Amino acid sequence: MRHNTPWFRLIATTASGAMLLSPTLAMAQNQFNAPQYQTPAPATAQPNPQQAEDPPAVVGRVAGISGTVSFHTDDQTEWSPATLNYPVTSGGSFWTEPSARAELEVGVSRLVLDQSTELGVDTLTEATTALTLNQGGVFLWIRDMPQGNTTVVRTPRGQITITQPGHYVVLAGDTDHPTQITVLDGGGQLDGAGATVQLQAGQTVSITGANPYQTVVGPQQVPQFAAAEMARERPPVIAAANAPPPVVQQMTGGDALISVGDWQASPEYGRVWYPPVQNDWVPYRDGHWAFVAPWGWTWVDNASWGFAPFHYGRWVQVGPRWGWIPEQPGVRIMQRPVYAPALVTFIGVAAGVAIGAAFAHSVGWIPLGPREIYRPPYRHSDGYLRNVNVYNVRNVTNYRVTQTNVFVNRRAATMVPRDVMVRSEGVGTRHQVVPQQVLASARPLAGRPVAPTRATAGVTPDVARRLNLPQAAPGAVPRRPAAPGPAVRPTQRVNAPGRPEAPRPGGTQLNVPQPGRPDGVRPAPGRVEPGIAQPGVAQPGRPQPGMPQPARPDGARPDAARPAPGRVEPGRPQQG
Repeated sequence: MRHNTPWFRLIATTASGAMLLSPTLAMAQNQFNAPQYQTPAPATAQPNPQQAEDPPAVVGRVAGISGTVSFHTDDQTEWSPATLNYPVTSGGSFWTEPSARAELEVGVSRLVLDQSTELGVDTLTEATTALTLNQGGVFLWIRDMPQGNTTVVRTPRGQITITQPGHYVVLAGDTDHPTQITVLDGGGQLDGAGATVQLQAGQTVSITGANPYQTVVGPQQVPQFAAAEMARERPPVIAAANAPPPVVQQMTGGDALISVGDWQASPEYGRVWYPPVQNDWVPYRDGHWAFVAPWGWTWVDNASWGFAPFHYGRWVQVGPRWGWIPEQPGVRIMQRPVYAPALVTFIGVAAGVAIGAAFAHSVGWIPLGPREIYRPPYRHSDGYLRNVNVYNVRNVTNYRVTQTNVFVNRRAATMVPRDVMVRSEGVGTRHQVVPQQVLASARPLAGRPVAPTRATAGVTPDVARRLNLPQAAPGAVPRRPAAPGPAVRPTQRVNAPGRPEAPRPGGTQLNVPQPGRPDGVRPAPGRVEPGIAQPGVAQPGRPQPGMPQPARPDGARPDAARPAPGRVEPGRPQQG
């Protein structure tokens, strides 16, 4: 099945139209009945020229992986393996191999990718979520839709604008199978090729053809993968004593703390969550570091529940147990919690300390404790500094006070050789035993603890150019594992109603429906199947990649042939 053709780009541009979009999918009508939150207010009323440079307050996460799941950012031209708990931001794209499945979370809302699905996250901000479904199917459970927010899903045959909380299933389809939008509950609108269809609960809208399209509205049809998701969605019955505070329900990854671990009340810290870990466990030690734009150094934890407790709140040791504090007691802030890449203080050993000589080439960090201020090592405004701390530091007037060297969790500091952090290696087996004399001499670092390299996870071509990272010598940087996926094409983004941005290399390119297999699945590059044209694989009667191709009847230039990622062809320059 061929998707990337000039025909598709023309039709997709016509079908897409303008998008005013939305993301932060807050929690809605569920058993917790969480309060509505307002947009964070800046710390001062004076305009701050740096406000526009604040990073997004909301991100998603890779919440589940089954089988082979691939990922790339919009400036990359190759797929790499997706990682559990990796942050999901604007410009990321995902691919699931046959028999694979992926689950993404944004706040308390979920997106589940069926097998053989290509999904791009075009825009993800507090007020905008825009997705592009090139092929396959996606199940969406949007548990809240704050006023003024929208969620948009682009397909090869039109654009779906979701305006109500509910359950939705979208199948991209191909020329042999219809594009289908099923609304189990909720509502929205479908726009494509000049037609508008209102989406109502209990219905499935099927679209066939290619400009003009034929649209049929009928009773709901629930695909098998979506029915399975509905069956596993029944919320657990949680006793009030073990229910998380409402603010946790607004955090990406907060749902994972409902049925795992233990919530207990503390007179000093309020509601405290205790993770299911061994006695020698320490926060920010079972995982690795990545350098994720625009924040920089980002902690990626290995635990299935390891997102919310490492990007919100604070940690404290209560007796022999580590507990996570989502908010200080008595907080009455009505705003969404702001995501942070890692709530730690990076430390370094003073050069003149003899006992610390063995740690001169090490980097360390201390988990922030109760009421300790997080000072982002990336550019931010005063309002951002307030909002990222407001749930955990009561005295908002002291945010600019110089940080002291007294940290409640100092004894839980972790230090590793710098190469462990730079190469994004697992920390758990490489951390060093640090004498207390060395920790006593350690000082907090104001900026980045160490510069990333091209070997660091998350360092994309754009990041490398922006940081002016040098090219590594051949063989000096281990090649990252390749992963299967459709050929990566430039993205056509929409930055204003009706005004598409110029294509950006490596992003999600919407595909026109093409003849497909009976199951509607397009094989990944390198996967050879009878009767399906494959890059670099000769098939009788089909134009071959790298060979001159006849012009189409309308005079348009045929698609340039492009080998599958990782395929080396004679005379063709290769990346990397």
